[in-house]
This record gives sequence, structure tokens and C-alpha cells, in this order.
Amino acid sequence: MKKKTKIVGLFLMITLLFFAIPGFGKVQASREDDVFDGWQELEDEAKKEEELEAQSNQTLEIGQSGEYTVSFRNAELKGREGSLAIVNKTGKPMRLDITETLARTSVSSPDNKLTDLQWNHNQGNKTLSGGGYLNPLASTRLDLKFRSDYQGGTYFVVKATISEVKDLGGKSFSQAQLIENTGKYTGSLLNNTSSNPGATRYFRFHVEKRRFVNIQLSRGEGSCACNQTLYLYSSAAEKDSLIRMYIYDATKREQILLEPGDYVIALWATNFYGGSTAVYDLELSGRDYIFATGVELTCREKTRTFTSAIGKKTVKLHLTATTIPANADDKLKEFVIKGSSASHFHYNDSSDQYATGLNSKTVTVSVTSKAVNYKTGGYYPGYAKVYATSSNGKASKPLDFTFKAAPPAVSNYQIYHNYVWFNSGYSSKEPVRFYQKVGNKWKLKTTVKKQNGFKLKGLKANTAYKFKLVALSKNSKGKWLEGSPKYLRFRTGRGERPDIRSIQVSNVKLNKKRKWEREAFGKWAWHTYYSTSYTITINLNRTLPGTLGLSLGWGQELPGKGTRFVLRTGVEGNWVGDSMKIRIRSYNQKGYKAGYGPIVERMITIR
Repeated sequence: MKKKTKIVGLFLMITLLFFAIPGFGKVQASREDDVFDGWQELEDEAKKEEELEAQSNQTLEIGQSGEYTVSFRNAELKGREGSLAIVNKTGKPMRLDITETLARTSVSSPDNKLTDLQWNHNQGNKTLSGGGYLNPLASTRLDLKFRSDYQGGTYFVVKATISEVKDLGGKSFSQAQLIENTGKYTGSLLNNTSSNPGATRYFRFHVEKRRFVNIQLSRGEGSCACNQTLYLYSSAAEKDSLIRMYIYDATKREQILLEPGDYVIALWATNFYGGSTAVYDLELSGRDYIFATGVELTCREKTRTFTSAIGKKTVKLHLTATTIPANADDKLKEFVIKGSSASHFHYNDSSDQYATGLNSKTVTVSVTSKAVNYKTGGYYPGYAKVYATSSNGKASKPLDFTFKAAPPAVSNYQIYHNYVWFNSGYSSKEPVRFYQKVGNKWKLKTTVKKQNGFKLKGLKANTAYKFKLVALSKNSKGKWLEGSPKYLRFRTGRGERPDIRSIQVSNVKLNKKRKWEREAFGKWAWHTYYSTSYTITINLNRTLPGTLGLSLGWGQELPGKGTRFVLRTGVEGNWVGDSMKIRIRSYNQKGYKAGYGPIVERMITIR
């Protein structure tokens, strides 16, 4: 531009001299055979300057998609400044992919709409590729500087295509643009600065069912360098973000579990470099939440019934719990063991009970009545129900395990001639059934439901009996189940009363004993205690076959098989000269079982 101005000024000065110098024009006119040709040179030089000006400042008008080439090949552009203006004449946004081949030329983009094309060093040759986006009817410019020794060779190849990048999204939270919860969205953003506060864009999507939503944000192709930010909100809570994502040039992806409802995405860009338009690629994907509809629980072993034998031999069970379906997003929670016999189950480790975060888990449990860790042990008949639960409250069908009652530990009973007295003679908190062997069959004699003393009546004297005692326990359905049996065999006592001829008391002795003892309120004093010992002789008129002797009560047996029985015995207190009643009967077994016959009562005097 400066050279052109100088040439035009020179041309005007020559013209003025032509008219101002006297005779100058006449001389030139008179010499028709010698015409001045400097005018043509000036015109040619001015025309050339216009051509160089046009060649150094070119405009590319894009009217449709295609490839355009703009050349600056004239070597006479050396030392000049020029530009390449690009104008989008279409009604659609255009993407520009530019390849520039530079020969001793530097390039700059003053409006930063085109990226990766700036070259500030004009030494040698350079090929660069870059580009950007132009909105409809918008323009941009590249400024060029040709070196003083420029020899041509700089040119630009511009490939223009209709851009899919649009200004998407609403301009406020309440005006968020509705999009699908699955799809890809590419849009443009302006720099979100204090002078351009409305550059944030909002999108709203709906979740019909509980759903895992994947949100991926990346810098779109052709975007200028910038920071892009995404916030996710519930449509009902604009201030409480659920997700915050920040990217510069990397791709970021996050997953979130959303309940049914509407959600809003806010998207903006800041800190632009190398351009004025940010391009984002937003992708939403995901799947519906897979609810657990149930839990399946299996046991590798077939055993479902146990006895008190687990006190000697521990049984191992392998339990496997699996969610239904197996790929459910709801996970297992824990194994649960309940029931009257639940204490017989023991995990190898306390953490084995829990299955948090798993769709399937197998645990090994020990079944025993032995003491394990802090548990004291002991066998408890009844049942145990084992089931597994899920994180959403589903439970498996329980596995039922039955623990039969142990045989009643009959330890304290006395046999008489027509009944048996059980003085709490069975160790069971539940009912006990008494079966009597009749021929080849067991007939239910009675069922004892209380823990007090029990009289088994209706027996015949001097008769051998077989009984089966079975303790009961309830299963998980409340049904009574019989446990392991305890068998009893005994013979009842003789039915005859002793035929007493006489009773004699002799060798009476009063025994005295003093003790120094503490009384009430801490006072000490001597106390005197008396006991009376004596010998009793019982004579019968005839013997009692099948007996071991006579008894005055348990612990006061007079063994023998004849007609005379002698016992040295005694009684607490001073009974000298007093009378007392005694009960005499036969017995046919040793120990507390005795096998007593009918009683004969007599009065005796201790003297």
C-alpha cells in the first residue's frame, strides 16, 4: 500500500512540471517523431502495483462444500504484507480443514478462529495443517508476511465441508434442551467470561427406570484449546451437583446410578487459546438397573437332619448363595441362621457371614455342639433355618435343618410293685413319649409334658417290662419330631406284703455333740446336737422268694433271704423312750431302683 501511494505521487509531480515549464510542451509537440513513452511505464507500474496488491491480499468466498486452492506464487511479493480472508457465503456452519505450504512466509490469525496455522518464523519452508469453524456468513483472516528474499511458493489448500457442530442447548437451567439419555451430541461453545455470561448451555434428559448413566465428555475435532466443564444436576436441585467433570484435552467418562426423574447437564468452556470456538463431544449411554428378584441358596451336602452325635463329630456344610439373576446389580448381603438350634452353626471366620458386593458366595460352616470360640457349646434340639439376603431386601427360600432330641438321660427313678416313680428322671425340656413293648410292637403308654416327678402307673407286680423313651422337639414348621430313643428294662417289685411276726428294738444309745457356731448378728455360742442310734430286728413268719431283703426306706436296707433281719440304724434328735412309725417292705434290686413291694406299717418304741 505504501509503494502504491509513492508511485501515484510521482506521476502527479511530472504532470505539473509538464505544464509549468515554458516551451516544454511545445518542444514535445513539435517533435512528433520523438514521442515520450514514460507515461506508459508509469501506467504499467501502477497497474502492476494493483496486481501485486490483489495478489498479496486475496479473499476466498466459500459458496459450497469443496476444495479450494489459494496461491501466493509471485516472487515479486517479497517484502510485502498480505492476507487471506475466508468468507462463509453459505447458510450453514462450515468446517475448514486448511493445509498451508509456506516459503519464507510467516502467518498469524488475529481473530483466533483458525487454529494450528500460525507460523512466526519465516526461515525456510514449512507445511502446516489446521482449521476451524465458520458460522453462516461469518469470516476470518490469516495475515501474511513475505520475506525480502521471497521467491514464491506459498499457497493454501482449503477443504470446506458442512459442519455438524451447532450451538446446541438451552441458555438457562429452566430452558434446558431436551435430549435422549442415550446418544452423541457435538456442539460449539463460546468463551464463558464475565463479558459473555450467557455462554453456558443446558441439556435435560429423562430416566424412566432406575438406570446406570455413562457421561463422556471430550474436546471435539477442530476445537480451540480450552477448559471444558460439565455439571450434572437433578432437575429439582439446581445448586446440588451430582457430577462434576473437567477436561482440557483428555476424554473423561463417569458413571452414575440415577433414580427415575429428570436431570440437567450444564456445559461451558473457559480459558480459550488458539481460537474463539470450543467444540465438545458429549456422549450419553448406559443401561437400566438390573434388580435382584430373589436369592438362591443351595447346600452341597444332602444332610438335613442331625443328632446329638455332632458333639463328637463335627459336620461340614458348604452353602452357596447367588442373586437372581446372577448379573443383578443388587448384590448379596449376608447369610442368616435362625432357630432354636442356630447355635450349632459356626463360620470359619466371622466375616464369612457377609457377602457385600458379591453376586455369588460359597461359605463353609461347621455344625457341632462343642464349645467354639466364645460359645459354650451344648446340644439344643429343634431346628435351624438358613437363608441368604440381598441388598434390596430379597431373601432366599430357607434351608431347613432338624436337630433331633437326644435320648432322655433317665437317671433317677424308683421301681415299685405296680408303678415306677420318675423323679425328674429325664433331661429334656420338651415332652417325652413313653412307649411300652407289647409283643413285637411299641405302644404309646403316655406322653409326659411337665418336668416334675412322674408316676408311670398301671404296672403289674413282679413283671419284666421294656420301655422306650423318646424326647420331642419342634421343627421349623412347628411339628413335633421324635428324637433318639432311650430304652429301659426293669422288673417290678414283689406283690406280697411282709408277714411280720415281731419287731425288736435294742442297744439304744443317745449321742451328744457340741459345736461352736455363729448365731444371728454375728454372735458366737456353743450348740448341742443329739442323735439316737439303735438296732432293729424284724422276724417274719415266712420267707419272701425273689427278694433281696427288707427295706425301711432308701438307704436303710436289711439284706437277707430268711425270716430274721437285723439293721443298726439311727435318727436325728433325742428319741429315747419315744415311739415312731416305720414302713417295712421288700425290695428285689440293689441301689435306688430298689423294686419295692407293698408297705406294712408298724409302731416301735425306742428304749
